[in-house]
Amino acid sequence: MATLLCPLLGAEETPELRFGPFILKPVLRVDETFESNITHTHADTMSDFITTSEAGLQIRLQPETHRFALDLLRRNINYAKHGEYTGDEQAVKFSGDLRFPVAQLTFDVAKLKLFEPTGTVITDKVQRTFEPMNVELVVPTGRFKLDVGVHYERLRYDLPAYQRLDYDETRTFERLIYDISTENSVYLQAWQGRVIRTEGLLNDNHYSDFSIGLRTSLTDKLTQDIRVGILTVDYEDTSPYKQLDSHVSEVSYRWELKWKPTDVTTWRLFVEGAPDFSETDEFLFRRTVAVAVSHTFTTRLKGEFGLTVTNNNIVGRAETYHINPSVGVTYAIGSHMDVYWRYNLVFKRGGESSADTYNDEIASLGFVLHF
Repeated sequence: MATLLCPLLGAEETPELRFGPFILKPVLRVDETFESNITHTHADTMSDFITTSEAGLQIRLQPETHRFALDLLRRNINYAKHGEYTGDEQAVKFSGDLRFPVAQLTFDVAKLKLFEPTGTVITDKVQRTFEPMNVELVVPTGRFKLDVGVHYERLRYDLPAYQRLDYDETRTFERLIYDISTENSVYLQAWQGRVIRTEGLLNDNHYSDFSIGLRTSLTDKLTQDIRVGILTVDYEDTSPYKQLDSHVSEVSYRWELKWKPTDVTTWRLFVEGAPDFSETDEFLFRRTVAVAVSHTFTTRLKGEFGLTVTNNNIVGRAETYHINPSVGVTYAIGSHMDVYWRYNLVFKRGGESSADTYNDEIASLGFVLHF
């Protein structure tokens, strides 16, 4: 969901409109994409041109100490030939950053509405309402920093009446983070959470996680970040269709290497492995290896290249691999407009048979207009 607000929250360097104590940041983005295989199938592929338009506004209030912001965003995704996949999204988010002499308190409350197609009838859309809330308290004590946060979210699906599958899904998470800030930063993180899906449809999940990491500077241009954790899930299926009561523990890991040989070039390499307990009847372990390079050619022209390989291992099934090379450039026209081009290839391999594989080609051209 974070990506929905990204065009607004990531525009910190854009010009601003000031009206007394208020700061306004309007954003307009239009993107035209060609995708060769929108259904990700091995045969009978369908291609389409997809137009994405976004209009947003961020209103900020910045007194001497505290900060407040209101984000509004509307996004429409339109398929030229297959209108049954057309959908739109709306987002409202209110956030605050309260700074006191001995602590810092941040919070945000959001409401996102997604109107998604059912894939069959154009006029029957699935409305998904997502309401997250985050509160975080940071207390610095010399070289140590204590970070305590609480996260709550509620997700509701409103499906067409003939499907009769409306239900609420409520998630609550509590996390406690210790961050030891030294020259060679060592950090500990522990969190526990609970997922509740009501009306007896799916499950009642309990999560707990503990991880330890090390962030080091190998040279003045080379840094690495290592993290190892243990994620445990107790989930119980309460639906009338399945009865599953399980306890699963898995080790997660992440290693990232960042190299900045010059002021205009950055290389990143990371290896990551983590379990996914999103389904009650399947256990998925995902491993990812990725390399990315970004280069600033001029003050207006920036380029990037990436290659990601993901391995999905589901117990009792054949492994699958996703291979995703990508390239893109961004050009700034004046101080109010960015034009960008992106090109991605996606290859899925493995699975039970060739029917589980597919190829996809995605080419995008768009612009972002900010004031």
